[in-house]
Amino acid sequence: MEESTKVSWVRLPLYRSLTDFLLFAGVPKTFLIINAGVGIFFALYFHFWYIIVVNALVHFTCQYFSSSDPQFFDCFSLYSYKHDYYST
Repeated sequence: MEESTKVSWVRLPLYRSLTDFLLFAGVPKTFLIINAGVGIFFALYFHFWYIIVVNALVHFTCQYFSSSDPQFFDCFSLYSYKHDYYST
């Protein structure tokens, strides 16, 4: 092996795909599944077709919050379940 083709074990390349948070259609996967499930349930079971417009608005709102911080909803869900120990 030539000296120029050796890879240093100290400085291995770190790819961006291993560190970035994965978003589907600009939103986290769990939110996309819940939003689509609720929309399909109301549209097909109750014949409430206006829910598709509401789902689109909720999706774009979630996409707006996820654009600056992809883990916004994960942090928000963990924060919302914390107890306020110092309340008076």
